[in-house]
Amino acid sequence: MKKIKYLLLSLVMVLMLPSMVSAASGTVKVTGTSTAVLGNNVTVTVTLSSSTAIGAWEMDLNYDRNYLRLTSATSEAGGTMMAGYATSASGVKSKSYTFKFKTIKKGSTKVSVSSYVAYAFKYESELDLTASSKTIKIITQEELEASYSSNANLSSLSVEGYALSPAFNKDTTEYNLEVENAVESVNVSAKVADNTADLSGTGTINLLEGSNKVEIKVTAQKGNIKTYTINIYRKELNPISVEIEGKNYGIVRKDDVFPNYNGFTKTEIDYEGEKIPAMFSEITGKTLLIIKDDDGNLYTIEYEDGEFKDIYNELKSNQLIVNPLPLPKKMDDLYERITIDFNDIKVDAYAFDKTSKTAIIYAQDTSTGDVNYYQVDLENNVISLYDDEITDHYEGIISKYKYVLLGMLGVIVILIIALIFRKPKKVIVSSKEDKEDKKKEKHKEDHKEENNKDE
Repeated sequence: MKKIKYLLLSLVMVLMLPSMVSAASGTVKVTGTSTAVLGNNVTVTVTLSSSTAIGAWEMDLNYDRNYLRLTSATSEAGGTMMAGYATSASGVKSKSYTFKFKTIKKGSTKVSVSSYVAYAFKYESELDLTASSKTIKIITQEELEASYSSNANLSSLSVEGYALSPAFNKDTTEYNLEVENAVESVNVSAKVADNTADLSGTGTINLLEGSNKVEIKVTAQKGNIKTYTINIYRKELNPISVEIEGKNYGIVRKDDVFPNYNGFTKTEIDYEGEKIPAMFSEITGKTLLIIKDDDGNLYTIEYEDGEFKDIYNELKSNQLIVNPLPLPKKMDDLYERITIDFNDIKVDAYAFDKTSKTAIIYAQDTSTGDVNYYQVDLENNVISLYDDEITDHYEGIISKYKYVLLGMLGVIVILIIALIFRKPKKVIVSSKEDKEDKKKEKHKEDHKEENNKDE
């Protein structure tokens, strides 16, 4: 009896096999961006997939040509028709095509597939396919920007192992924290309230002795920036404070904070009985120290014979590395003094006027120690050696024309004096009657003279 049941079950399975194979299913998905800007490009992907190996397929892409213009496609013929077959011995489980369009009209449009069919690889039976479509909303750039989020808030802010003062609040942007001298770094964590915003300033923060300012910046999708500040004070064992131009600074005693200046090597100086890390250049003869203000900002300053001099900066351009120096007064009569910005470094310079595209600085070459004038291309931030002969030439011209102008001024003064003191000539004006009387008298005299001659 059991054998008869097994035979009947086997027979039913054999009879149902074709229908079971034909019942294999698959999907055709159309994916891509939901919003596109008018005039921009948009990409749509069509993916055929099934848990059963696929042997062959055919599909056609539909789209509204009033809204989209096809620019490229990975289909077999480069158009909307997708037709192919599996080249592997076991068929394929999925096949994707990519279509790129340019948006040409504002509005909402749909991309879909039609006439889609696929066959199973092993049994060559048709798969039962379901297809989706993709709706794309085309908007203008102005509409896109108007939709941007302006939320630049944090939802959380913390320093691992420490409590901020005051407690975090999204509307509070400044916090304080004090750590022991042995703490050389802290880990700052934060989360944005809006996922479209960008975050910077978190992670491992190295600490100097004294004040340290940590800034966490949130940039909203719309572009507005909100800055949260954590003032971290790392206790100093023996703080050294100095006053420069009426402002208090602390001397930094860590040599790993020094910038990589050209020609300088690490050394130490003795300052009020304390060993202070410094940098020294044999070429320029300059000694540099690092100082820090109350906000934690670092500055490199020149140190000489127990006195703090000028802030030290280096300008790098091509093969030149120069240290700007105070401007001499040699060219004050030729140019106007201005302040230029060279890679975020403020430098005093000469220029014809504030709109000039070139400027002249006075600086020392850190490779040779030579001090010269240098010409700066303000548009490209390129520095080149300035020729002093040009300056001397213009100084000579100005000097020459000074004497010429003085000579001309003297001649003008003499001419004015001569015009003032010149005597005017008398001018006799005769009336018409006087002229007639004189004419008659002359006629009489002539007539009388003729009579005398006759006599």
